Amino acid sequence: MERFSFRRFLNTLGGRLAGLTLFLILVTLVGGGIIGLQLIRIRDAVTMMQEASVHTEMALVAAHQTTELVMRTREGVAYGLGGEELNRLLAPYLVTLETQREAMRVEAERLPAGSDIQARMGTVGTVLGNVIGVARQILQAVEQRDQTWARYLLAQLDVNHRLVEQETEALVIVARARHNQARAEAQLAARRVLIVVPLATVTVILVAAGAAVLLLRGVVTGVHLLSDSAGQLAAGYLETRIPERGLEEFRFLARTFNNMASELESLYTGLERLVAQRTADLARRTAQLEAAATVARRAAEIRDL
Repeated sequence: MERFSFRRFLNTLGGRLAGLTLFLILVTLVGGGIIGLQLIRIRDAVTMMQEASVHTEMALVAAHQTTELVMRTREGVAYGLGGEELNRLLAPYLVTLETQREAMRVEAERLPAGSDIQARMGTVGTVLGNVIGVARQILQAVEQRDQTWARYLLAQLDVNHRLVEQETEALVIVARARHNQARAEAQLAARRVLIVVPLATVTVILVAAGAAVLLLRGVVTGVHLLSDSAGQLAAGYLETRIPERGLEEFRFLARTFNNMASELESLYTGLERLVAQRTADLARRTAQLEAAATVARRAAEIRDL
């Protein structure tokens, strides 16, 4: 039994369609993988942009709350408020600032260890803690009516306030840099998606169209050869043969047609020989009968004499 090789299978119509399907699936998978990777990068970049916006907002809020606390502390001391009154005045700002510092601490722990943004946020949290600590010391000094100590602490509060402004500004710069970097990465990934999608689509369309044209051309050529050869065979040209080329299905049909034509030619040749033999036999019998008839006529003539 003839072995049907994989190469011959690829030369069949089903094999070529299977190969085309596998190629299109491969192109789709590669294009889909690239697009999926870029979409993941876009997602990560958007997440980073959102985080950078949150960090910027936290830094600005911390700076604003620190400024409010310093201003209210100075006003309270300047107006000569007592310890209880000053405590009621500063309590909301202290609570808000403490909450903000805790939120920044939690956010810093969530950030990648050793990153610049984590270090900046940790520093801001530290200076915020210093501001809160100095403000509480001022409350104690006012309660103890120690004006000298209170004025000294106000000076320390101003120093820590300036540190908060410097560190929050540095944090905002780092957060904006991360935001800009993430936006650039998102734009680059989006451009890649916009390039890959049309390219993959055009590739699939062109390959599918080209393969369809080649397959159709092979089928049409094979059908024309079979049709023309069958017409010649019907017209009596028994020596007609079909070249075995093209798709494996048409090669098989060509071999079958050629075998049939060879058998018909052999049968026709044998029939011609048989007809010639029968004709020769008939001519010989006819000659024998004619000779016998001649002999009979002459015998009759002799009797009549």
